[in-house]
Amino acid sequence: ELAKTLAALYDELARQHLTKSQDPEAESALLRASALDTRNAAHATNLASLYQDRAQAESEPNQRVELLLQSAEHWQKAA
Repeated sequence: ELAKTLAALYDELARQHLTKSQDPEAESALLRASALDTRNAAHATNLASLYQDRAQAESEPNQRVELLLQSAEHWQKAA
């Protein structure tokens, strides 16, 4: 199916962005992948991990909480 193929390509694009520490671009690509292939738990897992990593690096407590909430939301979707 075309949507699943596109989702896989967006997932790969996200991985490339992550290797270059381009988190906003990786997030955007992962959100697109997740929207295209809603049944693939790997996309939600990748988003959850991204938000969790960003939360750990965040120094602002309110922003850290927001990122952890986003992470939890995507971990739940992956379950």
